[in-house]
Amino acid sequence: FYPMNGKRSRSAAGTKKIISMQTISIIFLSGLCGTIVMTIFNYLVNKLTAQPLFVPHLLNGLISGSRFIPFSVPQKHVAGYIAHLLVGILFALIFYLIFRFTAMSPGWLSGAILGFLAGLAGITGWKILFTLNPNPPQTNLSKFFLQLVIAHVFFGIGVVAVYLIA
Repeated sequence: FYPMNGKRSRSAAGTKKIISMQTISIIFLSGLCGTIVMTIFNYLVNKLTAQPLFVPHLLNGLISGSRFIPFSVPQKHVAGYIAHLLVGILFALIFYLIFRFTAMSPGWLSGAILGFLAGLAGITGWKILFTLNPNPPQTNLSKFFLQLVIAHVFFGIGVVAVYLIA
């Protein structure tokens, strides 16, 4: 997981490399894995509760109702999935930076803790998105936020699973 062993490496041309391609690949794959695990949990909760709680569909609803985005997309459009994946990769990068520059190391417990914290950050982000949107999608926010925190715990575990394998 730490391919640079705490040191900056030099490329063939002699310039300093901040992050290796291997590390970028691990961050991307861990974000992808964590987002897939989280999305599966989110999908199951959505189906079992018959509530509109599915993140990609809610993201599409926010895109369509936004004052800032000049187009709309159907509820099941790929845009919501792509937006969700990009945020997952961003969170995986944050996890990497925490593991790289603090005493915390990748493990199941640290993944669950960071996932929980990411869930709390996610609630903040969603509250902002719902507030800024003049026509947000209809959902039960209390249920959505509860499952969001739990889903992010699964996200964190999915992220560290890749880090532990790499």
